[in-house]
Amino acid sequence: MDVGVRDRRRLPEGLRFAVIGLLSTGITIAVFNLLVHTGEQPVLLERPIEAYVIAMAVGTIISFAGNRWWVFDAGDSPYWFGEFVRFALVNVAATALPSLCLATSRYVLDLQSVMADNISANLVGLLLATIARYWAYKILVFGTRGQAGAYGDADPEKEPSA
Repeated sequence: MDVGVRDRRRLPEGLRFAVIGLLSTGITIAVFNLLVHTGEQPVLLERPIEAYVIAMAVGTIISFAGNRWWVFDAGDSPYWFGEFVRFALVNVAATALPSLCLATSRYVLDLQSVMADNISANLVGLLLATIARYWAYKILVFGTRGQAGAYGDADPEKEPSA
C-alpha cells in the first residue's frame, strides 16, 4: 500500500483517538469535581484521593470502550477482558513519561520554574505519552485481534465475552 494512502487512512483514526482522549479526560475531571466539589455536602470532600481514583477508573473505562469500539474497531473480539488488562497496563506505563520528562527538566537540566515544569511534564511529557498510548493500543491492545494465541489463549471460550 502506498505510504500516502496509509497515512490518509490513519488521520481519521487519529482524530477519533483524540476525541476519545478529550472525552475521557473531561469525564474524569467532571467525576472528580462532582465527588469533591459539588453540592452543599460533597460526597468525598474529605477524601480527594479516593475521588480521583474513582474518577480515573470511570475515565479509563470510557476510554477503553471508545477506543475498542470506535477508534480501533475491535468490538467483535471475544477477548475484551485481556484487552482491558493490557489497556490498563499501557495507561499505567504511559504515566511514567511525563514524570520522566519532569525529572529530566528538574534534576538533569536544573530547571526549577513553573513554566519549565509545565512545559516538560504537561506539554512534552503528555505529548509523548499520548503518542505512546496510541501506538501501544494499536499494537499491544487491539492490533493483534484475530490471531490465534495473541491473547495468551487460542480458545475464545475460556475468556469471558462482552
